[in-house]
Parts: sequence; structure tokens; C-alpha cells
Amino acid sequence: MITEEAFEAIADAVDEGRRRRMELGGSIVALENKDHTLVAYAVPTGPRADQGPGHLRTDADFQNHALAAIRGRLPQLTYVGDWHVHPMWLPALSGTDQSTAERILREDGATRNHLLLLLGTAKAKAAPIVLAFMVRMDDAGFLQVDEIPLERVRRDSDAVVAQLGRPLPPLEELLADVKTGDTPVQHRGANRIHADLEMVQKDLRAQTSPWGSGDMLGAVIRRGKREAFVLFPPEYPLGAPQVFAGSLERGPLRPIPLRYGWSSLHCLADIVEVALQPPAPRPTPEPPSMLGKFISDALTFMGVPTRQTYHRSLPPKKKEVRP
Repeated sequence: MITEEAFEAIADAVDEGRRRRMELGGSIVALENKDHTLVAYAVPTGPRADQGPGHLRTDADFQNHALAAIRGRLPQLTYVGDWHVHPMWLPALSGTDQSTAERILREDGATRNHLLLLLGTAKAKAAPIVLAFMVRMDDAGFLQVDEIPLERVRRDSDAVVAQLGRPLPPLEELLADVKTGDTPVQHRGANRIHADLEMVQKDLRAQTSPWGSGDMLGAVIRRGKREAFVLFPPEYPLGAPQVFAGSLERGPLRPIPLRYGWSSLHCLADIVEVALQPPAPRPTPEPPSMLGKFISDALTFMGVPTRQTYHRSLPPKKKEVRP
């Protein structure tokens, strides 16, 4: 079973992942016994997480403090596994997911012989789904992955009260006093980036979606069927942005060279406009016959005998006269 609150938290993370083009994830806290498991909470990723389109490293400090705060109020609950999302449709654990689970089981094999992994994903323009997988090591030492059904229950339902003796409090209440000692990294050029992206929206009539990973900021820009991606360095606007034509999601990305030395006085929209332009058509090569004639004429001009000039230089054959 899984509480509606935990389910919706993962489903919302799928939508956020699709919007920001990055992966999200965190810890799962549950009431576990031999017969069944009740997933109570999906702990958020954390403010210092390292995230990107194809990688995720959660904020370990935040996760540890959150788990301690939850168990301080509800000691019956325990860590049982992790949740994460595949922003693009992938309703199965990836090879990386399984390798990570195997590493955790081998490291913590003395205390846990199985993990519960919750995966959120969604088809294009479809509602997110949440899948559950039980991962364990079999007797031969191989990883065994089994998909298991999920039943959604309210945190104040009879099933929850029967197991815990009371309804589950909201997660926000449990994490209200969680302190990590760290604050999210603030990009030094965040205000200028926001202003420049607003100008891109206005001048180019384009849509912009912020993207972030660690202390890096970027943006996905769309206009019609054309896409561009901008990556801002920490020293922006003094440092030049990297601008690419193409889709960050589908690829390929083609770098757009700057036509001048960058300074904070230059306009980001000018470079983005170039990236959103259709690629120039490739020159059509000359037909083989025209190319062959050109080469033949050039060789003749240089005095190099070709097949035609060779045959022209031969004396005419004498006709045989039979008696």
C-alpha cells in the first residue's frame, strides 16, 4: 500500500522532471512487516541535489535529517528503499537503477536483503503513473527484480489507523524543523538570466523552461518546432553562455559559435535567434557527368593524356585489303 500523499509527491515529481528536463528522487519511509508494506512518505530530493537530464545525486544531508525527523515522531517507520522518476516514458528499472540497487544490497547486506524501489514515469501528454519493484539478491547471488502492485490509501484511512494506531501526520509538519546547515546554491547571475530569458520570450515569441544541475543554470527554448538550449556559466553575464541548436531531450545539439567577443552588454536573444533558425540547406553537388567533364577538361589542359585524347592521338587503322 502507498498513501495518497506519497503517490502524489512522486507523480508531481514526474511533471516537474518533464518541465525542467531533470531527474528527481529520494528515500521511501514505510511501515514494513512480513505480510505487507505501507509506504508512508516519499522524502523530497533536497535543496543541494545534483540533478540533470540523465543523472541524479540526492542531497544526502537533507535525506538523513528528514529520516531522523520522521522516525523521531514515528519510530515504527523505517527506510525501505528509494523513489525516482524517468521524465520520459520508461516503465522499467534501467541498468543504472539495478546496478545502484545491487551495490546498496551488497554494502548493506547485513541489515537489509531487499529494497523497495518506486518509479514514476509518464507517456507524452499523459498522466504520470507510479510503479513498484521489489529488488533482492537470490540464493545464487544474482539480482532479482519483481514488479508488485500498489494500492493507494488515505493517510487517515482505517487501514493506516489499524496498523499505526492513528492517522499519519502531513510530511510538511514532520519536516518543518529540518535543518541541513546548507542553503541552495544561488547562481550569481540568476537575476540577469531571468531578465534575459524574459527578453527572449518577448522579442522572439518563444517559450523558455529553466534547467538546473548543481550550481549550473540553463534554459530550454522553444519556438514552434525549433528548439535551442542555453547553458549559463557561473560568471554570467561576464562569461559567455553556450548556445546550442537542437533538442536537449532528443538531440543532437549543434553548438552555435559567437560571431564576436562576448560582454555583458550583448543581447542573449541575438544568439538564441540564430539557434532557432532552420539549418542552411547543403549545397547540391554537381551531377557526376558534369564533374567528370570538368576533370577531363582540366587534365587535357595540363597535357595529361586521357582516354579520349589518347585515342585521338593514335594513327588511323589501315584497312586490310584482301586479295
